[in-house]
Amino acid sequence: MLGEKPKYPISVYGNLQNLKKRLLKLKGAFAWVIEIKERLNFEVLGQILIDKYYFPMEYPDIRVKGYGILCEEKDEIIEAVFKHHAVQIFKV
Repeated sequence: MLGEKPKYPISVYGNLQNLKKRLLKLKGAFAWVIEIKERLNFEVLGQILIDKYYFPMEYPDIRVKGYGILCEEKDEIIEAVFKHHAVQIFKV
């Protein structure tokens, strides 16, 4: 079962409380957890590692397909570290 497919990315649904309520209702859903930053840097790596640790505990009914960073600027050295941690990089 793929679960409910949101019409829009969850981040556009409003404030943090509404987001948490929505996420708790998505039983059986598959999701990508994505951080959006202008530049690829070590700060965003820390954020996504925290996401990888806490998201499955807070939302056990949502199966995470992957973790990623959406950014405008990449960095080859940092990119290797992201790859090591199985974090996808999406450049726009």
